[in-house]
Amino acid sequence: MTKDELKEAMGELRDEIKSDINELRDEMHEMRDELHGEMGQLRDEMRGEMGQLRDELRGEMGQLRDEMRGEMGQLRDEMRGEMGQLRDEVHEEIHRMRVDNEEQFLRMSISIDNRLECLEDIKEDIRDMKKRITKLEITQENEILPQLREIQKCYVDTYQRYQDSMERNEGIYDDVHALKIVVADHSDRLRKAGL
Repeated sequence: MTKDELKEAMGELRDEIKSDINELRDEMHEMRDELHGEMGQLRDEMRGEMGQLRDELRGEMGQLRDEMRGEMGQLRDEMRGEMGQLRDEVHEEIHRMRVDNEEQFLRMSISIDNRLECLEDIKEDIRDMKKRITKLEITQENEILPQLREIQKCYVDTYQRYQDSMERNEGIYDDVHALKIVVADHSDRLRKAGL
């Protein structure tokens, strides 16, 4: 993976993390809006009931108002705590992802470096083989093929001489055979004649 591809992958990961954070932020806004809506609804209900029971419940309303403020403060504190905890978790997850990405990048870099070294070794071997093949081709063209042609020429010349010699030998064989017959015939005649 090239540096540009790695930067692009890191950018994509950063965009995904930003997208996740934006989704969490949107969910928190939705929760806040829902709480505001529910609180507004509760306030409206309370105002309606207070309007009807204002005279009877004035003292209880003060107490209820104080309780509501306390609960809202408590709820606000809880929400702040949860949001702080969520923020810490998101920061921790981002940090963990960064560390994981850096480790993966380092492993990938080492792996790529090892593969590049192997490729360089293979390229060097190929270059050596090409040189050796070229030397063999030159040796074959300049030494072996001329010697083979010379050997072939010698064999062809030798074959031709043997061929000519065989034809002459066959003629000599026929002549010797004829001479044997004539000599044998003359020997028989001379013996019969008593000589």
